[in-house]
Amino acid sequence: SLASTPPDAEIRQMGAAFERDWDSLQQPPPDECGGRRFVVFSFGSNIFGLGAQLHYLSLVASYAFHTNRTLIAAPQDTWWYASASDCPSRSLECYLMPLSTCTASNAHTPHSGPTVFASLSPQDPSLFSSTRETARVVFTG
Repeated sequence: SLASTPPDAEIRQMGAAFERDWDSLQQPPPDECGGRRFVVFSFGSNIFGLGAQLHYLSLVASYAFHTNRTLIAAPQDTWWYASASDCPSRSLECYLMPLSTCTASNAHTPHSGPTVFASLSPQDPSLFSSTRETARVVFTG
């Protein structure tokens, strides 16, 4: 019902609070990245279309936000929309701005918290050989 719809001012406040919280997770000063917990995002070897891949990214972003983790893209990936000759890393960042001021190297320091790796493919080998990996999240259809 319309009576339960929040007023515009409340919606703006909630949006501003979310944006502030998201920015504090995703855009910290680079010298503050060492002690964080991360989700490392990878497309892996998948056959899904761009819409499905972006939907997957939104799921991983939601997971990162709700578990208070910084979301970063894998520095090396196999994204099929990125040509190896044009962008050897074949990662999300071939075409889009970095997801965070933190990098994958921050996820593997002795001071970083546990890291979660998120991949679309259950066959995707770990992009990182890390003893700090505590979980692997695989999204399947």
